[in-house]
Amino acid sequence: MSLRERLIGIFYRAATGSRKIRNLLTPAGAVFLFGLIAPFILAALQVDKCLDFHELLPASLNIIVSVPVLAIGLFLMTWSVLIFIRVKGTPVPFNPPPNGR
Repeated sequence: MSLRERLIGIFYRAATGSRKIRNLLTPAGAVFLFGLIAPFILAALQVDKCLDFHELLPASLNIIVSVPVLAIGLFLMTWSVLIFIRVKGTPVPFNPPPNGR
């Protein structure tokens, strides 16, 4: 049995296991995904510091540009969460939605 098949088996057993196990694994999945993203953010900040990039926009214009972008992002996040709630779904692979809808 290859490593790939073993990993697929582990994920399958976790995804089809009891609801209690899936609920315990959901936060672990979130921590794992954050652990994948955080090093890229930290590396980008270090590269920016090392290369000493100058400001692209003045501080006052930064706020004017960033607030609408943040508002759009929050709207999209809220919209997707409401859709998941409405269809009783979840974006977490360890905690799949119920079969009946």
